[in-house]
Amino acid sequence: MRKKLYYQAFLIAAVTATLGSLTALHAAYDFAYYEHKTRAFLNYYDCATHESVTIQPIKQTEHRPGWVINAFTNSTGIYLNMEEFTQNSCGLNLFICAHEAAHWAFHGEFSKITYELEQDADMKAAEMLCCHGYAWVVQEKIDALQTIIEDNEEFADRINEEKPRPTIRTRHQYLTHTLEAYLETHPMQKRILKLYKGWDAALLIGSHTVIGVSCFIAGIKLHTFDMFKNMMGK
Repeated sequence: MRKKLYYQAFLIAAVTATLGSLTALHAAYDFAYYEHKTRAFLNYYDCATHESVTIQPIKQTEHRPGWVINAFTNSTGIYLNMEEFTQNSCGLNLFICAHEAAHWAFHGEFSKITYELEQDADMKAAEMLCCHGYAWVVQEKIDALQTIIEDNEEFADRINEEKPRPTIRTRHQYLTHTLEAYLETHPMQKRILKLYKGWDAALLIGSHTVIGVSCFIAGIKLHTFDMFKNMMGK
């Protein structure tokens, strides 16, 4: 009887954890989640309109050769490309939200985005994120930029003549400097960030657990489950 109760408790805990993970994953790709985060970031910037500013999904995605519009900000509000957000990690999407929120909070009177305003939005986003517990988001953005540099150096140094922007390499350099400067004065955050970098392995293990639970529910008898039963029987 006791073995049966242990077994049922294990199954319930595993299924609950699985459903919780799937719910959290869905929320992270839901527009309401990013709208809430963008308003929170505006509030962190001390923006007076953080509760009233229009934040909406982009209704018609504009496709241009070699350029993806993840989001944009204009005089009417902040607009997020949810079609593209579903292709990104949550961390990269949060950085985009912080970047656009910086444009709204600090560049409200701009008529045209310039190189300087783009860099300023990046820097303000990175600084705000670090100061409010999102250093991992900045690290994720830096890692993504590093991947681009390693995969395509020519693209990493390409200058957009039509819309002047900092190059991929330049963004990587100043964001890295910003994060490192913050971590030097916040050693505890530095240790936490190192732990975060190890989460990939934990997530991989977790994914195998989810697969195992799913297979059990489907009625597939796994060898590892037989081993678990044998252990419980000893």
